[in-house]
Amino acid sequence: MNSWKNLLIEMYNCQKFHEIPSFGESVGLNVDLDSLFADISIASKDNKNQPVEQFTLPEILSNLRDITMIKGKAGSGKSALLRKIAILWASGQCPMLNRFKLVFYISVSANKIQDTLENIICKQLIGPAVIKSQEILQEMMKHLKNQILFLLDDYGLMETSPEAIEELLLKSHSYSSCLAVTVRTDKGKKLRQYARNILEIQNFPLNSTLYLIKNLFSHEIENVMSFFIKVEKSKSLQTTLNSPLMTLAHCAFWIQNPQGFAFSDKHIFEAYLAYNLQKFSCNTERMLSVIMSCGDLALNGVFHSCFDFTEVDLNKFGVDSEEALKFGLLCKFSAQRLCPVYRFINTLFQEFLAGKRIGELLESDLQEHIDRGLHYLQCINSFLKMEGQYRYFLKYATRNSSKATVKILSQLFSLYDKKNAVDCHLENREHLQRHPELQMKEAALMLQLQHTDSDSFRTYLLLNFAVNAAIQCRGLQECAPVILQFLTGKVMFISLSPVAACCYDRLLYFIQKYPESIALLSCFTCIINSGIFSQAPDFSEVSKSFEKHGVPDVEQEYSSAFLSLPEIVQEKEKQIKEANQTLSLFPQSFTIRDSVIQTFSALQGHKAPIFKLEATKVSAVPQSEAEKLKVLFSSSDHIKLRLNNSSGFVQDIGSAIERHLDCFKECTINNTFLSKEEQQLLLKMSSLESLEIANSKDITFPYFLISGLHRFTCLNELSIKQPNYPDLAGHIPDEFGKPENIRRLTVSCDFAKGSTRFVKFISTLTKLEVLNLHFKCFPDFKGLMTSISLCNYLKELSFYESNLQENDMAHLANTINNFTSLNVLNLGNQTIPSLDVSESLVLGLGSLVNLEKLFLPKGEGMEQKAKLFIGQIHKLPNLQHLSMTGILNDESICELGCAMQKGHLRKLFHLALDLSYQVTESGWREFFQTVNNVPELNLLNINRMYTHQVKFQPTTVKSFVQCVSRLPSLVTILMYGWLLDKDDLNMFNIMKESHPQSNSLTIYYQWFLPFPANIKG
Repeated sequence: MNSWKNLLIEMYNCQKFHEIPSFGESVGLNVDLDSLFADISIASKDNKNQPVEQFTLPEILSNLRDITMIKGKAGSGKSALLRKIAILWASGQCPMLNRFKLVFYISVSANKIQDTLENIICKQLIGPAVIKSQEILQEMMKHLKNQILFLLDDYGLMETSPEAIEELLLKSHSYSSCLAVTVRTDKGKKLRQYARNILEIQNFPLNSTLYLIKNLFSHEIENVMSFFIKVEKSKSLQTTLNSPLMTLAHCAFWIQNPQGFAFSDKHIFEAYLAYNLQKFSCNTERMLSVIMSCGDLALNGVFHSCFDFTEVDLNKFGVDSEEALKFGLLCKFSAQRLCPVYRFINTLFQEFLAGKRIGELLESDLQEHIDRGLHYLQCINSFLKMEGQYRYFLKYATRNSSKATVKILSQLFSLYDKKNAVDCHLENREHLQRHPELQMKEAALMLQLQHTDSDSFRTYLLLNFAVNAAIQCRGLQECAPVILQFLTGKVMFISLSPVAACCYDRLLYFIQKYPESIALLSCFTCIINSGIFSQAPDFSEVSKSFEKHGVPDVEQEYSSAFLSLPEIVQEKEKQIKEANQTLSLFPQSFTIRDSVIQTFSALQGHKAPIFKLEATKVSAVPQSEAEKLKVLFSSSDHIKLRLNNSSGFVQDIGSAIERHLDCFKECTINNTFLSKEEQQLLLKMSSLESLEIANSKDITFPYFLISGLHRFTCLNELSIKQPNYPDLAGHIPDEFGKPENIRRLTVSCDFAKGSTRFVKFISTLTKLEVLNLHFKCFPDFKGLMTSISLCNYLKELSFYESNLQENDMAHLANTINNFTSLNVLNLGNQTIPSLDVSESLVLGLGSLVNLEKLFLPKGEGMEQKAKLFIGQIHKLPNLQHLSMTGILNDESICELGCAMQKGHLRKLFHLALDLSYQVTESGWREFFQTVNNVPELNLLNINRMYTHQVKFQPTTVKSFVQCVSRLPSLVTILMYGWLLDKDDLNMFNIMKESHPQSNSLTIYYQWFLPFPANIKG
């Protein structure tokens, strides 16, 4: 016995036994189980296969008796565990194993069915002919009993195990020997009947992954730290490293690519497949075939949100379950199930195989395969799906073949022109359970997409994805033509702020490679901001306004119609505080990265049609950065400058502005103080075509700039918003109106003084197309209307924020029929009590045949003449936006419904009927029953103040729901102040399922109040 023991100790102490066979000699990845063994997580199971308790390695060693079954997925560390036990025994330093006189480690799958136990032991462990006969071995086993430990590895891996091993298991009680048997999870059914203890290896602990990496690459501490950071940031990548084999796959890739270090789940999966191909090298062709069929299964599963599969599913896609399990592609789960369930080794691996497979389909020479691939891609029909649910799938799909990547990019680029692509609705959010790190990204994405000007953001999303995909598949040259085609006419933006600057490196790289791309854009925008979020809005004034109206009373079943404004503000303040704490970790000083300068210095004479610089809350710019701006400004002959709360910015970058004075065409100044020197510098922009100044009352009026407006001889757009300044007209120079090339004019100020002087200016602007005036009073309003009537090209006229008196409205009504070119007329917020003035206005509106947007005034007169106006609607065939706030009653609203039914408003996009308190339930019901034939209607506003809340009968709600079902383009319904119960909402949601806009159709009915509603009874 002693000689056997010595031979076994010698075997277990040799270096070959210590090293885990893994990725081949060419990789050079050696894990010494004696010096480098990472803890694995093991749980005991009851007879129903439910976990009972966690076991540590010492607890496992202490409990080795009879037959212990240790099951785990492929690559979970089963073999390493048994080898480690043998090594510990051989060391003599493990008291818990000293009770065993002999320990036999046997690889069950390495033997033939006819091999006897003594032959197996001799062949694998102690050498030939050491055990003379089977009788000697059996005698030894009877004598030592439970002092012998058999470590049986990979039991059940082959179709049939050696008969000697089966006999050992069957008669173990006779010999009283101890056996620890490892088995793949799906192969444990037979062994379970013998086992006294059942253990299962769980997912590999993250700290064990970090331990292995740290020790294997202790000489590359920077790369190790980078690895740690990336793993910490991504929960999905953590799940990828759920087994020792996956961790070693990453190590193998790292060793093979020492110069191009990158931590990527794709590299892990590729190394894992390479390992299995090497392991089953004699079956390479068969394994590749199984990988392909599993790819088809994975692809179908990804697009049907299916990650559990049955035998039927496998058969449908030609997957041989036994081979897929053998090759480590699938896992089988049968405990406590009527039918077994199959899963890929993890969900990311399924998405990897799906991406790999669609790449193969798209690069196929068979049109049938290509069409099948494109069919799947067409399911990715929104930006939210592209960046969220299918983010990882697309990443894998575009990593292998440039030919496939070009087709994928062409399909994704088509999202830009699809209006439904900005929908932020998903049928389910189950993918967030698999990829929790996407939750914040999706929330930020939805916020951006819902912004009114999301064109440039959509461009960024698609371009960033495309360039990154082209680089990753090493096919930038092949992908460039389709990327350049998409770029044409688009707006590209980059942020120069330290927090986000690195996000744009890929786009800058593309411009460096293809400098002609910048000339294809319509505009290139650079954004600079402080990197700190503003505080949550102050709702104190709003709260006081609500308090004047009182607290609403509501029954319990409708209490959900009122939400807490303070809670929303508190949550917002918390989010802002947390965001600012994170942002404060980044440099706050403004720095233009070298990559930006390198890109703009390598344009080779190509120029952007427009270069736009936006600065927000930038208080100081170092001179070194001002010098860099000279390089940026040189990229275009048409520069736009936009400043928001950035006092002193113009002075700091003065040298850059001086260098390119003739290139500045547009300038916007918002809440930014301008010193005398800065105003004088702006006045030197002789080519300026557009100037906008909008300041709050706390900002000093820019006297010098306004007094020098006449120096902008090319100016065609001017906007001045100084609402509390009393004498703006007095500072406008006499020469201002002489150029006659002003096309757009917006002025918001107090015209208590200088109104007649301003009228004279208007009379000279004969080419004026847009006029927006906002004032508290305008003494010479009659003269103003006379001057405006001379503007034969006027297309837009707005007095929205003005305070027009009844006489003013009379003057407007008498002249309105002269403005036959008008597309937009905004008289919202105005009031006409007079019947005569209202009638005159309404009749005049019938002459404005080109109107596209109309905002009607309120007042008793307009309420009486609303029906008369509706009779004029057939004369306004181009109307797209109609606002009739607070002027409808039962008779007029039914007349409006009839006009819509007759097709007089077929182009209508936006309809506002809010504050219609004179309309009764029967009036609304008849309106809903009548409305039809408005195929373009996108938004319906029927809001009410919460002080005038209404609850209608189910028949009226049913009419409303049926009305919505007849409006195929409707997306947004504003009905604050309407009390809806569960039955009402359920009725709406049932209809919504079959509505053409089911993904985005939304009712907004909940008021946010600064106080809780009174709940009755």
